[in-house]
Amino acid sequence: MQSLMDLRHNYRDAFQTQHDVKLGIMGFFVKACTFALRRYPVVNASVDSDDMSTTATSTSAWRSAPRAVLVVRFCAMPTA
Repeated sequence: MQSLMDLRHNYRDAFQTQHDVKLGIMGFFVKACTFALRRYPVVNASVDSDDMSTTATSTSAWRSAPRAVLVVRFCAMPTA
């Protein structure tokens, strides 16, 4: 976590100048969760009767904005 906070501290101003938004930690958190789910797919499995499927990693995150709610969905097929 300290490495993430250092990265955020070092690039905060340049990121905000270039993109006109603050650099948060949610994107890093969602990406880390997606990598973890790819490594341990049974955590994100779905069960249909007796069959368990781990065919895809699906993660969603939301953020409220002044005029809307932004929902981002990340999907990835598992690697062989």
